[in-house]
This record gives sequence, C-alpha cells and structure tokens, in this order.
Amino acid sequence: MTFRSLGEYALPSLKDPLALFQIEARGLRRKFPALRSSDRG
Repeated sequence: MTFRSLGEYALPSLKDPLALFQIEARGLRRKFPALRSSDRG
C-alpha cells in the first residue's frame, strides 16, 4: 500500500487548502474523476 500525493486543494468547507492523498493498493480502483474544489492550492 502506498499514498500518492494529489496536491493541495481549497475545499469549500475549509478555510485553508488541504494536502490530499490517494491510497494505492492491490484491488483498489486507481482512476477517479477530477476533484471538484474551489481552487487548487
């Protein structure tokens, strides 16, 4: 299992941008639609 950095994103319910990560492991889906956020930090 590894964690892949997706970068920092400004999410609507949070004041400051937040670093987001995706878990990568055998058997888990790897591709997802783009994140919907107000801005990429």
